[in-house]
Amino acid sequence: MSLAEKNPNGQPTPTQTGSGPQAAGSNRGLDNILRLALNGAGPRPASRERTKPMPDFDQAVELLNRASDTMDGLKTRCDQLEENAQVEAERFAAELVAARAQAAEWERRANAIKAQLYESEGRVSDLQIRVAALTQRAEQAEARAAEAEQQALETSEQAMRYHEKIITLFGSRT
Repeated sequence: MSLAEKNPNGQPTPTQTGSGPQAAGSNRGLDNILRLALNGAGPRPASRERTKPMPDFDQAVELLNRASDTMDGLKTRCDQLEENAQVEAERFAAELVAARAQAAEWERRANAIKAQLYESEGRVSDLQIRVAALTQRAEQAEARAAEAEQQALETSEQAMRYHEKIITLFGSRT
């Protein structure tokens, strides 16, 4: 008995063993028989549609359980990350408040230093004016001292001349 394969019209065609195009058809028929035997199915329906295998519900439930466990793990990790982010956000907010307070303190100190600087600059200006006035008075005093010294020298010279004249006039009579 020969193996049969259906042609496009649905009619069985005999297959032969050998080489060439008919051998290829023979291999197809053998493949079909092996496939049917391994699947445990009977002959194919005439419309050449494959029958769908029965779904494996146990495997589907197992996959759903694994997916559920994975989702639970992801949710737990997400909750942990959210909690960590909240803690970090609170810490950063506290650090920001402290940094702003420090910046405000530094700004207050800088303004105080600026006020002291302006006050010191005012004092320096006053001192420069006083130094200029004192320098002028010292120069005037030096000029008066030089003038007094000059007058003292002239007076001393004049006194010496009077002394010599007096000695010369009155000293010859004794």
